[in-house]
Amino acid sequence: MEKQQFKQESKYYIPSYKEEKGLISDFLLNYVWPNPQDLPQEIKEELQESGLSKYCFQVKKQLESRKRQKRVDILIEDLENHFTNPADQKLLQGIKSNTLIYKELFEETIQSSIVDNNNWAPPERGDDEQEESDEDDDMQQDLLMNQRVQRLDQANPQNPQNQIHPKMKKRIEVYFINGPQTKGSKPVSLRSLKSHTIGSLVTTEAIVVRISEVKPQIVVAAYVCQTCGFEIFQGVSGVVFTPLNECPSQRCTTNKTKGKLQLINSNSLFQSYQEITVQETSNQVPQGSIPRSFLVIARGDNVRKCTAGDLIKIQGVYSPILENTFRGSQRLMMNTYIEAFSIEQQKKKYSQVELTEEVATQITTEFQNLDFSQFYDNMSASLAPQLYGLEDVKKAILLMLVGGERLDREDGLHIRGDVNIALIGDPGIAKSQLLKKISAMAPRSVYTTGKGSSGVGLTASVVKDPQSGEISLEAGALVLADKGVCCIDEFDKMDDYDRTAIHEVMEQQTVSIAKAGITTTLNARASILAAANPLYSRYNPKITPYENINMPAALLSRFDLVFILLDKARPEDDLQLAQHIGKLHKDRKSPFENLSKKIYNENFIKNYIGIAQQFTPTISPDVHKLISSIYVEKRQKQAESGSGDYYCTPRTLLSLIRLATAHAKLRQSNLVEEQDVEEAVRLFDIAQASVRTDDDEDEETGVKRRQEQPKERIFQEIKRVCNLKLDKTMTMDNLRKKVMNMGLREQDLKECLRTYGDDLNLLHVTNTSVSLI
Repeated sequence: MEKQQFKQESKYYIPSYKEEKGLISDFLLNYVWPNPQDLPQEIKEELQESGLSKYCFQVKKQLESRKRQKRVDILIEDLENHFTNPADQKLLQGIKSNTLIYKELFEETIQSSIVDNNNWAPPERGDDEQEESDEDDDMQQDLLMNQRVQRLDQANPQNPQNQIHPKMKKRIEVYFINGPQTKGSKPVSLRSLKSHTIGSLVTTEAIVVRISEVKPQIVVAAYVCQTCGFEIFQGVSGVVFTPLNECPSQRCTTNKTKGKLQLINSNSLFQSYQEITVQETSNQVPQGSIPRSFLVIARGDNVRKCTAGDLIKIQGVYSPILENTFRGSQRLMMNTYIEAFSIEQQKKKYSQVELTEEVATQITTEFQNLDFSQFYDNMSASLAPQLYGLEDVKKAILLMLVGGERLDREDGLHIRGDVNIALIGDPGIAKSQLLKKISAMAPRSVYTTGKGSSGVGLTASVVKDPQSGEISLEAGALVLADKGVCCIDEFDKMDDYDRTAIHEVMEQQTVSIAKAGITTTLNARASILAAANPLYSRYNPKITPYENINMPAALLSRFDLVFILLDKARPEDDLQLAQHIGKLHKDRKSPFENLSKKIYNENFIKNYIGIAQQFTPTISPDVHKLISSIYVEKRQKQAESGSGDYYCTPRTLLSLIRLATAHAKLRQSNLVEEQDVEEAVRLFDIAQASVRTDDDEDEETGVKRRQEQPKERIFQEIKRVCNLKLDKTMTMDNLRKKVMNMGLREQDLKECLRTYGDDLNLLHVTNTSVSLI
C-alpha cells in the first residue's frame, strides 16, 4: 500500500525554483545563435565583436535602445534545443504548462545575471542631433527611477517596507514565443481550450470582432505619508485593488498618528491595457453551431497590433479571471481569457490550409497529365457536385475564389482584385444551396441573409459596453469577411437604405465610420457572392432584364458578373434533373452523370487555390490591345443596340482584366494570355446573354423568336472566338471541345463547316484550323 501510494505521489513534480534559476541562467548566458549566417551583416558583425550569447546580445540591444518598452522574446524551440537532457525536460514542461511563473523567473534571472552585471545604457545624443523625443523622455524616467531605487535602498535597507517594489526595478519584459520549428506549435481552435490547458502557453487563430481603447493600468501604486513623508509601494495584480489609507512606517506606528497616505500618480507604475474580443474562424465552427467569442487581453508592447476584422494569430497564456463583483468572489466557476504574448496579422487567405505531401503529389499529377480545359472542368464541377447543372456559374465562382490581382500604386490609387458575382433567378434554382456550399468551402467566409441584415450589421456598428460604458467598434459581416468571401442570400429583400451601405465596400473595399465620436476606416477586402429573386419573385420576359433585376445601376455595375437563372420547362433537362435528385436520395451520395469529369475533394480544391494565388500575372502589350479592342467593341454594340438588354460600363473593362488574371492564376502562369481573355469574355457574354433564350417573345410583335439550329449556334461560336484573336483563326481541336461543351454532336459540326464553308464561303476550313474569310 505504501509503495502504491509512493508511485502515485511520484507522478507530481514539485519544482525547486532555486535550482531552476541556475539552469535558466546557464541558458541565457551560454546559448548561442543557431544560424548566425542568416542574420543581417551589421548584426552579425556586432555579434561577433561582442562575443555574447544570443539572449545577452538581445538584452544589450534593448537596454541600449531609447524605447520605454524593452522586451525579449524567448523562443520555445531554443529551449528545446538547449535542454536536451531527460532531467531538464521537467523544466521545459513547466515553462509550457505554468508559463506566467517561469516568466517571472526569467525576468528575475535576467535582472540579476545580466542587467545588474553590465552598465548598458542608451548613448547620449550629440549637439547636432534632433531635439528630444518621447523616447528621450522615457530614458529620463528610467534615470529618475534608478536614482529613487538607490536612494530608498540606501535609506534603510533593513526595513522591507521601505524597499521599492521589484516590478519597478524590472528593466526587461520577457515573453515566450513558439517559433516556426517548435514541436506542437500548430494553432488550436478556441473550442479545444479546456480546463487542463489553463496556465499553459497556447497558439490560436481568430477574427477580431471588437477592440477597446488603450488605457493605462496601474501595476505598482506609490504613496507618500502626509505626516512623516514615508514612501510606500503597493503591487496590484488583480482587476481591482483597495488603496492603502494608513501609513505603516515605524514613526507613525510608534507615535500612533495614523498618518494619511496620498496616492502619487507620477511615482506609480502604469502599463498600457487593451481588451480584444475575437471570434472563431469559419473553418473552426462545427456545422450547425454558433461561432464562439473569446476575450484577449493585451498589455504593454502588445497593444494596437490589430483592428476589427483582422485575422490574427495569438500566442499567450490561457488564464482564468474573477468577475469584478461581490458575488464573483463567491462563485466556483470563473471566466477565462488569453494573456497575449504575441499578436500577428495573417496576410494570406488560404494560409490555414496545410499542403501535405500526398495532396501535393496528387495536384502535380492531375495538373500535368490532364489538358487544362479538362482540369478546369473538373475543378468547377467539384465545387458543388450535388447540384445539377450551373456549369458556367461554377466556373465563374471558381475564378472568384482564386481572385484577380489587386493594384496598389505609390500615388495612392487602389483597384480591387476581388470578383463580385450576383445570381438572380427564379425560386428552386439552388442559389441558396450553392451559396451555403461556397461559404463552407472558403477558409474565411461569412454567410448572411438580406432580410436579417441591417446596414450596420453588414459594415460596422458602434456599441457601448454595459459594464464600463466605453464606446467601441464592432465589425459587421463584410469586415469579418476581409480577404475572404461574403455570401449574401435574399439580396433583393434588403431595404434600399441598408443596401446602399455596401456601395463603398464593393468598389473601394473599405468601410468608413463616423459615429459617436469614432472616425475610422476599416478594411473589407472581400468578394461578394449575392443571390436574389427577380421582381415579384418570378422573371417576367415582357419587361427588360434590368427591370426584372430591380437594382440601381450604381450597385449593379459593381458586380463583375450577373447571371440570370431561369426555371423553364425543357423535357430533357427536367428528366436529367429528376434522375439526379432521385439518385441523390437513393444512394445517399453525390451522383454525377458525366463520368468524363473527375470530382476532387474540398481539401484538393483549397490547396490548389492556395497554390494558384501565389502567382502574380502581368498583362503583355498584345493582350492589352486585345482587351481594349474587345471593350470598345462592346461599348459600340451597346450604343447601336439602343435597348436595355445590354449594359456595359467602364467597370466592365476592369472586370475582364480581373477574370482573365484569375484564369491565368488557375493555369499557374505569371502571364495573361489570349486564352485567359477568351474565357473571361465567354463568361461575360454568357452572363449578358443569360436572358436572351430561344423561346423568348419579341417585345414589339409578341411573336416567339425563331429557334437557332445547331449549325447556326456553332457558326456564332466560331465567329465569336475568331474575332477575339489577332489572326482570326481557331484550331479544330479547340472547336471540337467547344461543340461538345455546347451539347452538340460531331454531325452538327460537319454540317456547319459544309454550309458556311463550302456553300456560303464564309469560313476557310483546313484539317487543323478554321478561320473567318
